[in-house]
Amino acid sequence: MSLPPPTHDSGVVPNAGEFGIAWIVYALFGFGIFLWWPALFAVLVCHLRAGSPAVGFLASHYRWLARTFWLSLAGYVLAVGIILGGAWPLVRDILAQVKERGDWSVSTSLGLAWSSLFATIGAATLGGLLLFGVWCWFIYRVVRGAVRLADAQPA
Repeated sequence: MSLPPPTHDSGVVPNAGEFGIAWIVYALFGFGIFLWWPALFAVLVCHLRAGSPAVGFLASHYRWLARTFWLSLAGYVLAVGIILGGAWPLVRDILAQVKERGDWSVSTSLGLAWSSLFATIGAATLGGLLLFGVWCWFIYRVVRGAVRLADAQPA
């Protein structure tokens, strides 16, 4: 589902109700910094409201927030993929040793290759830094958009 093209100068001045909806969407994105479901609900509202002729320049805010959501989701998926991909050598070594021994008990000790440990630690560090970077970028986008909305300017 794509958003309509930008129409910053449509000449339509949004009414107070439209501004209220926009502020509610920004508040939901603000809660989305810590929880995932408010941002998911807010992006649905963004997609529904962006095409309305009554929103005027607020359509740019809805597009801004929708892009923020989808790009941050892509960043989070990439970061988790890096973490899981980096953990695979360690998981593979553990599974190979369990298969080789034929049993698994609490007293079983594992011999892990240093290369597997370093790959996992490196990927976890890289993925964690990427997660943090995407989270900071998400906060920046929400705050910047809210400031522009408070000034009654397009996003």
